Parts: sequence; C-alpha cells; structure tokens
Amino acid sequence: MKLKDFEKLVEDAQKKIDEVVRYVTDLSKNGYLDYTNLKLYDACYYAWKDAETDFPALFNMGYDFDDAFYNMCYDMYSNFEMVLEEYDLDFESNISRIGRTSSFYTHKYGTNNLNDVLNNVLNDLFFINCDEIEYDNDYKLVLYADSAFLNEYTKNEVIAELKYIINDMMSDCIDIFKDGIALKDIINNFKNNQVEYFKEYLKNEQDFLLTDNDN
Repeated sequence: MKLKDFEKLVEDAQKKIDEVVRYVTDLSKNGYLDYTNLKLYDACYYAWKDAETDFPALFNMGYDFDDAFYNMCYDMYSNFEMVLEEYDLDFESNISRIGRTSSFYTHKYGTNNLNDVLNNVLNDLFFINCDEIEYDNDYKLVLYADSAFLNEYTKNEVIAELKYIINDMMSDCIDIFKDGIALKDIINNFKNNQVEYFKEYLKNEQDFLLTDNDN
C-alpha cells in the first residue's frame, strides 16, 4: 500500500471515530446515559394531593386513593412487561443497577460521565485486530509507527484495524446502545404519562362504582 493510501485510511478512520464520539455525546445530551428507575413519583403525588379534588364522587364514597395508586402501579408494570415482550427486550440484560438502590442505567457502563462512557466504548471497540493503534485524550488516533516503519505483518494488522474502524465501528457502537435506548424510551413514555394513566384508571373506577351504585 502506498503511503498516501495509508494516510487516507488513517484520515477516514479518524472521521469514523469522530462520528462515534458525536453519537455517544448526543446520547448523553438526550439523557440516554443518565440513570432512571421505575418509580411513579408524579402519580403518587397526584394521589395524595389532587385526586380527591378531580374525583369528588370517589372522595365522597370514602375511596382509598393510595390503594388505587398501588393497584394502578401493578397494572402499569404488567403493561410494561407486555411492551418489553412485544419489542423482544429483556429488562435485566439491558440495565446496570446502582448498588442496592432502585435506580439503574439502561446501558452496560454503569456511569453517566460522558468521558468514562466514551473511553469504555472505545476500549470495547479498539484492539480487535492489533495493538498498534491507540487514541489520545481528545479521541484522536495514535499510531505507534508510521507506515514506512511497520513490518509487513504489523502493517497488515494496522490496515485491517483501520478498515474495521471505517467499515464497522459505528454500527458496532450503535449495537451497544440500541436496546438500552429502546428500553429508556419505553420507560420514559410510561413515566411521562403516569398521571394521565392514573386519571384514566380513576375515571374507570368512578364509572364502575357509580354504575354499581345505580344498580
């Protein structure tokens, strides 16, 4: 391989590494590296603070809004499990728990520190074919010797690694995170709509109890 062709490989590989860095950085900006949990704080607060005002008929019946909240949580978790099954997502294999708390990350790296995650991702993806290529603190490629000083065997290893970076590294990076992203989206959907789900639950309860009383 001519020197200019080798230099072009290095240049193209650096562009792909930059693409990986941008991708993971965007995940961080959009909250996909942050930890979460399955707790429904907003719905719990609504049950304690506002439910009796919005559903006076239930309140006048002596309805237990706290008990209703726990029943709704059970129903929502069952729905959550069905959605995971629909998307063929396994919960436990796509999370990293934080100690003995109820919180977890929906990726395997156990931190939301962007630099730590980037280093872990690149450590997972580098050195697949050779040990002659590193990256520095700015995620720039470092070759331990240029093409002119590499023996033929080592040069072939370096070229193979550069071609891996160009052709496959980005897709492998996406594969690392894709199930965790899908899981986080599902969790966020439930959490973002939890109060509306609880209101719908209470409305159904109210309609049922009022109909039952009429009979």
